[in-house]
Amino acid sequence: IEMAQGEPPHYDLPPMKALFLIPSVPPPKLKSEKWSAEFRHFIEQCLCKNPLKRPSSVELTQHPFIKRGEGRSNEIKELVQNYLHRVANPKQSAPIAREPSQHESEESQSTSANSPSIPSTTTTT
Repeated sequence: IEMAQGEPPHYDLPPMKALFLIPSVPPPKLKSEKWSAEFRHFIEQCLCKNPLKRPSSVELTQHPFIKRGEGRSNEIKELVQNYLHRVANPKQSAPIAREPSQHESEESQSTSANSPSIPSTTTTT
């Protein structure tokens, strides 16, 4: 939730109050509807408080949200890098530049085979 929203649940509360509140209120949910139903369901499954009802980590690896991301580790890596960059540089809101993923490159080649390409720049952290 923190990576998706940029802030952890209960960030607006004093830390001790948040710690005491967590066990007594329902699990947090994503605030925005911009996230896919698949992602929201995955987060809901991860945050299920009852361990008997919560899927195991092995079961969660089979969730459609995770399965859809297989082979897209560069995109996930980029999201994590952008998040870490935002945390380290809170006054800068622009994401770091990146090279297109293999999936994006293949998609781009199939849609614009005859268009000139523009070289991308990469910023490493």
